[in-house]
Amino acid sequence: MNFSAFVNGLRAEQVADQLKSGDRRDLLELAFEAGFASKASFNRAFRARFGLSPSAFRRKVSDPENHLPPPESEALPAPPSARPSA
Repeated sequence: MNFSAFVNGLRAEQVADQLKSGDRRDLLELAFEAGFASKASFNRAFRARFGLSPSAFRRKVSDPENHLPPPESEALPAPPSARPSA
């Protein structure tokens, strides 16, 4: 995984967390707030991380009868600042 994919995965997780908490703002507003530069890069990164489009993810989290599948990669590696020092 390259650095850009790692960072965009973290950004996608930020947006997903906001959606899970019930944030009803426009998806593009959430994407730009998280640091994405375009709608295309946001959609690509979100689908790569969660296997769903952002709008499909929002529909799933807003319907308590639906259960989200686990992310394709269970967890991204911790960023260097979060790793324990030796």
